[in-house]
Amino acid sequence: MDPIKKDKIITFAVVIAVAVVMIAMAAVVYLQSAGSIKEESMLMMCSMFSGLMFLIIAIYMVYSYKTKASLQMYKKLRDGDFENKNDERPKSEE
Repeated sequence: MDPIKKDKIITFAVVIAVAVVMIAMAAVVYLQSAGSIKEESMLMMCSMFSGLMFLIIAIYMVYSYKTKASLQMYKKLRDGDFENKNDERPKSEE
């Protein structure tokens, strides 16, 4: 699979995962305001969802940091912008 396409799919999956966690948090707050669950339960669930969202974003941050350089190099190679530095060196005179 193309590394750029793989990166886009992973980014999309992270955005969807964070959105789902945020929707779950909103649902918990709504259920508490409707009287279906206690306030303590809402606070506990929201703190768990908040930690989960932080964990998802932290893992994605590590992934992005590790793959950034390789993706940039792949783009240069794919687009033909890569310059061979050995060809640019002046020949030494002996």
